[in-house]
Amino acid sequence: MTNNTSTPSTFNQSVYWAKWVLATAGGWLIGSLANALVINLLGATSLGEALNASPDQVPQSTALLLAGVSLVLLLIVGFAIGTLQWLVLREQIPQLRQWALFTGLGFALGSFAMLTFMGLGVGLAQWLLLRRELNKTGWWPVMSAVAWPLAYMFGGTLGALVGQALNGPFIGGVVGSALIGAIVGAITGAVLMWMLRENRALLDDWQKQRAEAKV
Repeated sequence: MTNNTSTPSTFNQSVYWAKWVLATAGGWLIGSLANALVINLLGATSLGEALNASPDQVPQSTALLLAGVSLVLLLIVGFAIGTLQWLVLREQIPQLRQWALFTGLGFALGSFAMLTFMGLGVGLAQWLLLRRELNKTGWWPVMSAVAWPLAYMFGGTLGALVGQALNGPFIGGVVGSALIGAIVGAITGAVLMWMLRENRALLDDWQKQRAEAKV
């Protein structure tokens, strides 16, 4: 059999970074729309009244149920983001097959504890996977802890302003979700590009091994 193994192709960082930004923005948008759909469906049930009531007016059993629903809604957003990110990430690090699950769990638990912890939760969960495969991953949870709440604050605010200007809360929510994801993707994508550059020899070796295995 002829050995037609070739050396790994040149890594286009700009294109890969753009893919990461679009994936993160798309994940935020899909997750947010799924959340809106679930909340609207719940509005037609007895839970709909509880969602709009003050905490002291909600029975304890219902409050626990609402807490569970909140966790599920957060998990949906995180899983959507992680899934689209994984479609990009697998081009370079296909070993990280649990990325969507860890992203969803990190986002849900971090955000549920406190909204400002969403990035820390995601960053630590993703870092547990990254550290197994790459070197110099220590900055990942740090930058995630900064990027996610920062993006939520600015992206959400800009989205609300757009919604007010157009008198369309739904449009504002869509724009806000896309902006949040884009800002998160831009910041974390820059860190990801740095890590991939620092691990370039290792990644190229993996690609070479996979190419040889297909021969």
